[in-house]
Amino acid sequence: MATYNLTATESNRIEDANATTNYSANNYFQVGEWNGGAVIDRGLLQFDLSSIPSGSVITSATLRLYDQGTNLSSNDRTMRVYRLLRNWVENQSTWNVYATASNWGTAGADNTTSDREATDIGTVSMPATEVAGYVDITLTTSAIQDMISGGSFTNNGFLLKMDTETDDMHQFSDQTVSNQEPKLVIVTRDSSFFLMF
Repeated sequence: MATYNLTATESNRIEDANATTNYSANNYFQVGEWNGGAVIDRGLLQFDLSSIPSGSVITSATLRLYDQGTNLSSNDRTMRVYRLLRNWVENQSTWNVYATASNWGTAGADNTTSDREATDIGTVSMPATEVAGYVDITLTTSAIQDMISGGSFTNNGFLLKMDTETDDMHQFSDQTVSNQEPKLVIVTRDSSFFLMF
């Protein structure tokens, strides 16, 4: 049994109202629609999974995000985590492109054939009134298993999106904020354990 506490290596927010602006220099990212106007953000996150041995069997995976408690939401919503299909670039990605001169299939990483998967791999209920602190999202273990070394799914990280995107924005700290970084906590067991029986 082993536990890996991984810190995000890349993060960004993409915003429809400023579709050509890259926000990776910010120390936060936002997900949802701002309750003060028609502005929709989605979050991009990447983790380096190379420290997990390819023979490991994942028993649980939890994405941990630090909500800064900023008043940007007015509704209870479900936030969803999707596996990305594009190899996006942190300091180049925007609402329109995943890398310089490379458009998303549909703006906002919304194409479920070429940008992201159609089915989420984890959800969490987000309150109308923001509370500062970590939010834990349980992820589908088989989806993460497929992303580790030797797996069948290329690790392009995750897209975070509110299901309704109406007055439901939350703001999360990125990997540059000490003690508030996005974390991916993975618990594994060594597959060789089963060869003993």
